[in-house]
Amino acid sequence: MKKYRFIYILGATIAFLSIMGIYANGLDVYAEENYLIELDKDNRCKFGLYPTMIEKEVALDEVKNNGTYDSDTKIYSYKDNKYAILKGETDLEHDFKLSDSNFASVYNGVDVLFKVEALTWSVFETGDGYLDLICLNIIDRVEYSKTSITDKFSSTDIFLETGTKFYNLLSDKEKSILKTIDSDAYMSLPDYKKYNDGNVKDIFTPTDYAVLKGLSSHLEDPYNHSPFWTKTREGDRIKVIWNNDKSTDCLINDSRIGVVPIIRVSYQTSQGGGGQACSNNPSIPINFYGNVWMMIIGSILIFGGGISLIIIMKKWYLGLKINSKLKVGPKTYVGGGITLTILIIGLYIFSFGTVVKVNTLGFNNTKDIHGYYSGNGYDENFEFGSRILMGLTDDYQVYRYYGNPWDEEGSATNFTYYIQPGIGRWEYKDGLLTIYAAPEWTRYNFEGLETTYTDANGVGSFIKYVGYEGTAYQWYHTNNRDPKYGNVKFGETTEVW
Repeated sequence: MKKYRFIYILGATIAFLSIMGIYANGLDVYAEENYLIELDKDNRCKFGLYPTMIEKEVALDEVKNNGTYDSDTKIYSYKDNKYAILKGETDLEHDFKLSDSNFASVYNGVDVLFKVEALTWSVFETGDGYLDLICLNIIDRVEYSKTSITDKFSSTDIFLETGTKFYNLLSDKEKSILKTIDSDAYMSLPDYKKYNDGNVKDIFTPTDYAVLKGLSSHLEDPYNHSPFWTKTREGDRIKVIWNNDKSTDCLINDSRIGVVPIIRVSYQTSQGGGGQACSNNPSIPINFYGNVWMMIIGSILIFGGGISLIIIMKKWYLGLKINSKLKVGPKTYVGGGITLTILIIGLYIFSFGTVVKVNTLGFNNTKDIHGYYSGNGYDENFEFGSRILMGLTDDYQVYRYYGNPWDEEGSATNFTYYIQPGIGRWEYKDGLLTIYAAPEWTRYNFEGLETTYTDANGVGSFIKYVGYEGTAYQWYHTNNRDPKYGNVKFGETTEVW
């Protein structure tokens, strides 16, 4: 048996290392045909195609004479690039230089060649299984509707339904994650209140294409302050935002207003990758946040101690079969005790490495960091006396709650935390807890859309954001119950399991 012991241990260790090699990389494993949109650190991504800026390097006639024209999209393909041709129409009252340094008025009534490029989008709102993305440009100029104020935004010359320009330029993979957003439409407009209360306050720079479609401007720096539609109605008019954050109300057939589109795409969190991703297809997420070396050492001790203990027990059993009166000698007791100790130590080392909660023989590993976290109650972004709660779920989502004992008489010890819109996500790696906030949350003044904390060691721990040098805590881990997406009572969040 001795000659096989080393082989058993070596084989088991190699098998274990092979498995851990997958987990240690912290990868998301996706089927080959699946499609993901990667969001950058600013929650932005590229998606779809649309005419944007004036083409400076290629002549219009070269594309028109040698390119391939698609009558469905009205787009030319030439030398692996795509182009659009448009007769310029400009707001002559307020002239403005375009990306090629020429004034817009130069192109009034003239055919112009535009690049067709991927658009840049930012997260506008997060929902259950989807993201609403807002484009960071005014991409076109179009009337809201030609018929009635009761209509939804109905211009089909952009990309509302199947068969229009934007949709037909999408790849099959991109179409697979695009979801309808308003009834059966693939595109919407920002709601004025959500825009005004939200985090996306970029200047929505108009493209050359939108300017030369007749986009309006009435200010000194015209096209940097161009108007764009919302979907918010005001009587018989639609609320319009100017790029200086001012608003006005316009008739539905106003022909000088631009479009900042919103689309909806399927969404899932990319665990362990440090970013977010969107996908309509199933994935196998792996979020490993343990200590690989502790697991390796623990597994070797487990296998070594376990096999040695089996060998000792087997020898004792075979001895009893030969001599039923066989007495166990001191060496057997010592050897058995040592191997049993090695086995137990291996189990504890392995369990701490995997961040699995263990409560045996009086020891307790509470490195399970999901559950409820209570925040500091005093911050300039919240009312005096308010309480903020954060819930980290077992599947790496983050819920946000708000409560104020002063608002509920007699409820100082069991007031209600009200769920806030939006779902974030969390990631724990190398001893650091990172919270990716939902854009809808009202955040503490120290919080960003991505905030990393230290000292996340389980129930009872205080966590502070990286770089904080004071003594106060930012969050306190009160409970490792799996949070629910809904209102919760104070007492539900403080009971320690």
